[in-house]
Amino acid sequence: MPDYLMAIDVGTTGANAMIFDPDGRQYGNAYREYVSHYPFEHHVEQDAETLVTSAFDVCREAAERSGIDPQNIKAVSMTSHRATFGLLGADNRLINGRFIVWQDNRAHSVLDAMAAKMPPADLYRITGMPLTPTYSLEKIVWFRRFQPDIFAKAKKIVFPADYVLWRFGTDDLTTEVTNACCSGMIDVHRLDWSNEVLAAFEVDRSLFTPLVFPGTVLGKINGKIAHFTGLKEGTLLVSATGDQQCAAIGAGVIDEGLASLTLGTAGL
Repeated sequence: MPDYLMAIDVGTTGANAMIFDPDGRQYGNAYREYVSHYPFEHHVEQDAETLVTSAFDVCREAAERSGIDPQNIKAVSMTSHRATFGLLGADNRLINGRFIVWQDNRAHSVLDAMAAKMPPADLYRITGMPLTPTYSLEKIVWFRRFQPDIFAKAKKIVFPADYVLWRFGTDDLTTEVTNACCSGMIDVHRLDWSNEVLAAFEVDRSLFTPLVFPGTVLGKINGKIAHFTGLKEGTLLVSATGDQQCAAIGAGVIDEGLASLTLGTAGL
């Protein structure tokens, strides 16, 4: 029997899972829609446990629908909506139980102060990201300014795909670097956290987990998680990249001069 691969996307409006063979043929899929929460004007949040359980559910359903023996599903990888992040507490759960979604615009009030600390042109030169409320950096600065008591409780800053994959059983919490580029804190020339940016906005580098690249094997499904996912114990857990990077590759944008247009939730 051939080997198969599972891909899971923890997206802005729902989780999706698909199974493929090495030639890209699809054998099973499942989808779960979930909601965002809007506690205040310009605030957009998602329940972390909903994202985790939705990923478990679509994984199990896609495996069942495919008719493939789970023993032949050799690896599972995960993408997610970019720039979304959560503050991980000492109990290894997200503070307030929620991710702050990329659509959240609460950081608009800190943009002028940020521009005074680092010219937007310099931020763009280093990170490739404009100064805007969309990205993680600006909202982290907002937390430090307006909710310092909550921010002080953070042990780590985590991103959805990395966190959910960790809940699937990776050995350690890590951050996939090409997905994290949309945090606005990665030096895109070195593919590492930008010490210059972090210093300018007084963000402690120790808040971030080790960086890994796409395709890194991060662990294996254990017996407990196998029950929730429908996968076999020992299935490899592999880092992926951001949802839009994967969309571009899926559209065949793999050579210089090619481009694709994707609208997604942002275009609605």
